[in-house]
Amino acid sequence: MSWIVANIHRIMLVSGVLTMTMVYAALAPEAALRSTFGESVSGPVANIVVRNWGALIALVGAMLIYGARKVAVRPLVLAVAGASKAIFVALVLSHGGRFLGYQAGIAVLVDALWVIVFAAYLLSVRHTPTGDLNAGPRPVARSARVHTRVARHRHLSIPSRRSCAAGGRIQLCRCRFTPIGRWQAARVCLRACARQQNGHLGCRR
Repeated sequence: MSWIVANIHRIMLVSGVLTMTMVYAALAPEAALRSTFGESVSGPVANIVVRNWGALIALVGAMLIYGARKVAVRPLVLAVAGASKAIFVALVLSHGGRFLGYQAGIAVLVDALWVIVFAAYLLSVRHTPTGDLNAGPRPVARSARVHTRVARHRHLSIPSRRSCAAGGRIQLCRCRFTPIGRWQAARVCLRACARQQNGHLGCRR
């Protein structure tokens, strides 16, 4: 799970590039059908449907490449791409092994792998705390409490607030978002701030 979360941007790039190769169906629909399923359909309606199918799959690949660089849209992109690939796998397998001897068999195997990876990432992110986090070193004053809120942006600002026994002022720790997840990014940021401020996080006299 942690490896998938840490490398999801690379995974999405590879998956997006492979998925975009189906633009071939939009350019040569009959040849794409024969190489993928071993059969072909003819007529203007079939030509339109197959070209549109290839274009839509290529757009899903483009979404994966875009989502690899945009953290905020990753869950939506992975959900759409995973659902699309899962439907394709189910439709092909519904015919048994009829099409598995062609490129469709390879596509089913690869798409099933992507669906598992995408689902694992989404489940991991879903169980990642994104609200208030209690982290950082314990202050000298027992009554002091550190509260952090992780922002849903690429550049993460973590306000560190606490009440000092002898009074003090609130400071902000600015941290750059990393792909290892919001919880891990928050902990890394808080520890760095604590080291810089010699254990007095967010509060100086």
